Amino acid sequence: MKKTLPLVAVLVLVLVSCAAKHKADDKIKPVSVAYKAMTRGSQKDVLITDKNYTDTTVRRGEEVKGKGNVTPDQWNAIVAEASKLDYGRLNSINAPSVKHQFDGALAANVIITTADSTYQSVTFDHGNPPAELKPLLKAMAAVSGSINN
Repeated sequence: MKKTLPLVAVLVLVLVSCAAKHKADDKIKPVSVAYKAMTRGSQKDVLITDKNYTDTTVRRGEEVKGKGNVTPDQWNAIVAEASKLDYGRLNSINAPSVKHQFDGALAANVIITTADSTYQSVTFDHGNPPAELKPLLKAMAAVSGSINN
């Protein structure tokens, strides 16, 4: 009995620790990722979840909507790229160009939503994202090609 009690206590601690780590991992995984780009007269919104995506483009008042399914492989690729980012630093990454500041390009952002928070990137030029965001945007573009144009 004396030997069993410490063994049980250690086993319980290990199980609780593993459960807590698993729960912590769930919080940092995105539940959705979005790409938003806009300038006067033009807007592009893409929202991707583990099951589907929506894609809305507005140009000169005409709205074009698209939607579709997301495969597990596509979602896993997005999660893998998003997980490489420091969400808390997304808004302090340096944008490589600033044409969006004078309507030379659409002003774009990436928004990552987790189970408990939403994180938005720095504003950057559509078509010229910061290097840190390129792999995530490539994975998102595999789902919705609208991110590229």
